[in-house]
Amino acid sequence: MYVLSSYFFLNAGHDLYVYLPLLFTAMIVHVTVPRKVLVSSILPIPKNKLSGTANSDNYRGIAPSSILGKILDHVILSKYCEKLCTSDQQFGFKRKSSIDMCTMVLKVTLTYYTNNRSTVFCSFLDASKAFDPVQYCKLFRVLLDRDVSLVL
Repeated sequence: MYVLSSYFFLNAGHDLYVYLPLLFTAMIVHVTVPRKVLVSSILPIPKNKLSGTANSDNYRGIAPSSILGKILDHVILSKYCEKLCTSDQQFGFKRKSSIDMCTMVLKVTLTYYTNNRSTVFCSFLDASKAFDPVQYCKLFRVLLDRDVSLVL
């Protein structure tokens, strides 16, 4: 099977800018996606590199999207950016944000309370095996309330 990479899109001719939007428009209008766009392989990613590679519990599987899927995601996100806003309390999976910011907030908060001679209690949760289940009915309701296209 032949796999497209970002290299082909970065070095493509100007025809790409004509045909790619036509492909995406056809996918949205006909509410279908070609099977090759949906194909991905599950890759094992170690959770903790110090735990060793022999333990199967130390791996989580990810399925990277195809490059066409990623480009379509970027098109949709740029078009509906304002309607897909998230909470200011969310740090991960957000533009110009990372979990490093969450760590910084924790450090600043701890520093504030210790500098003011207050007792600080902190608890941590190891969620290395946790996966958030998606409640699709709730997700679709939120997207409808935000006026995101029904087709998408």
